[in-house]
Parts: sequence; C-alpha cells; structure tokens
Amino acid sequence: MYLIELPVLRYNSDNALFLLFNGMKQAEYNRLDFGLQYAQDWFTFGLLAATNPSRSNPNSHFLTSINAVAGIAWEGFKFGYSYSFNMSDIGREGGVYEFSVSWQGGDNSNCFGCPKYTK
Repeated sequence: MYLIELPVLRYNSDNALFLLFNGMKQAEYNRLDFGLQYAQDWFTFGLLAATNPSRSNPNSHFLTSINAVAGIAWEGFKFGYSYSFNMSDIGREGGVYEFSVSWQGGDNSNCFGCPKYTK
C-alpha cells in the first residue's frame, strides 16, 4: 500500500488542502484511491473515490466506493472515522464504518526504559 499526500494549497502552517493517492495490489486485484483532504490544525476531513482500474472481471465496477473521512489529533493520539458509500451491489450492505486510533511518540529524551545511544 502506498499513500501520497500532495499539498495543493497551504494557507499557513495550520491549514492545508491535500491531493491524496493510495494504491494497493492484492493478488489479481488492484485498487487506486484518489481524493481531497482538508487539514486545519488538529482537525481533518476529506473525500476519496476508490476505484478498480484493472477490472479483472467484466462485471466489476470501475468506481467501487466513495469514502468520507474525518479525524482529530490530540496530544500524540490520532482518532479517525470513515464511512464508505458502496457503489456496487457486492454484499448488499449499506456501507462500511471504520474507526481508528493511533499514537505517535514524540521526544524520546524523557522516555523511561529507552536505550541511550552514544556516538
């Protein structure tokens, strides 16, 4: 999986508009997502289109879903939510909800139990 974020417009250090690309290859299936994301300080939201460019089956759809995403960042944590609006009849479901939580550590100088390397 590859995710590329290209800043399209950067208003200042806290506001930016990104062009997103995400490509995946899973066996014979390929997927290419593209869309826009707006980030403002600690909040972000966007829309992505998920496509099937190879269309390995003649009955498969090129556009498989439209994905709405939103997230917030707080003290090293990132909380995300997305909803996929399906464009095909696969599974006959209304869509897919996703929640995510991630943590990114910062300065390790005060880290308890972290190894100290010397030059």
